Amino acid sequence: MGHSPEKGAFMPQDPDESLLYAAQQNCSCYKKGHNLHWIAVLKKWPDEPRIPVSIVEAPNGAFLVTSSEGLNVLYCHAPGRLASLINRHGSDGWRLVGATGAITTAVQPDGSCTWAYLSDDPVANCEENPCECYDPDDIWDED
Repeated sequence: MGHSPEKGAFMPQDPDESLLYAAQQNCSCYKKGHNLHWIAVLKKWPDEPRIPVSIVEAPNGAFLVTSSEGLNVLYCHAPGRLASLINRHGSDGWRLVGATGAITTAVQPDGSCTWAYLSDDPVANCEENPCECYDPDDIWDED
């Protein structure tokens, strides 16, 4: 499988690498804070800057994301799995795609990375109760 490290695309080579996989399989929502596929990022936001950030887990399913522009409190539908990614890959070296909410782990030695989609507002914990709110218009531009 291939990947594009310069844009942060990832295609799993090791099934254990994508710790968000289980939540993606159980949750059909693609709205902010839920699922995200790297192809949508590359198609919809190819020119958005990749901003270096650090991310740490906070109470109540929140995550603190710090960049040179300041601190943001953001949320994810799979907080346990995102916390596992932070433990596995460290809190530094992550990249946020502009103000979109898309975030990727630091690029790994094999050039891969893993994506998550964060929201400014709290979202349902789909690890506990998966939701169904799929709306392709929220991730793909029709024009």
